[in-house]
Amino acid sequence: MDCSTYQSATIAHDLNEPVPDEYKNAFSCVFDSGTVEHIFNFPQAIKNCMEMVSIGGHFLTVTTANNFMGHGFYQFSPELYYRVLSPENGFEVESMVLCETDANAAWYRVDDPQNLGSRVELINSRPTYLMVRARKTQSALIFATTPQQSDYSAIWSNRERAAEADGNGRRLIQRVIPEIIKRQMRPFWGHKTPRAFHRL
Repeated sequence: MDCSTYQSATIAHDLNEPVPDEYKNAFSCVFDSGTVEHIFNFPQAIKNCMEMVSIGGHFLTVTTANNFMGHGFYQFSPELYYRVLSPENGFEVESMVLCETDANAAWYRVDDPQNLGSRVELINSRPTYLMVRARKTQSALIFATTPQQSDYSAIWSNRERAAEADGNGRRLIQRVIPEIIKRQMRPFWGHKTPRAFHRL
């Protein structure tokens, strides 16, 4: 599928726009081999991909993570794909792997930041791919709830609970904000913990 047939696409469709109903739930596997980073309307493009997968089928992607500036419009984080390909949207991430483009580079399984309770960040000097395999478990209204970054969602939730408990949430903010600042200032190699990346 492409917005033009100049590279002999079987289906000519601009993924910035919703796919026709005939393609929804029509495929057991939708494979993005480096497409969505070139599409300006990413939410619609990824929604299209998800809608085209039949229940029990898979969405696969090999996409840009780090050091691809100028290749397309975007580079993507693990957090984005974990929040998009979520049970709320009818999907379950079965595997997520990160690797540099060097043929001898190690591959790493990437955990969900929500499960870790912290961000999964990477600073490196080589082009890096993110590879995801997700299964469609049910039919769902995709993006009925807008995906939110998990660490912020946790803070907002805790803040609301703390505000209910003490009337203003001030004690929680005094504890949480310095921790966020400390994490942001921490050098990368000290922050890349074995909890987040597991060598394969």
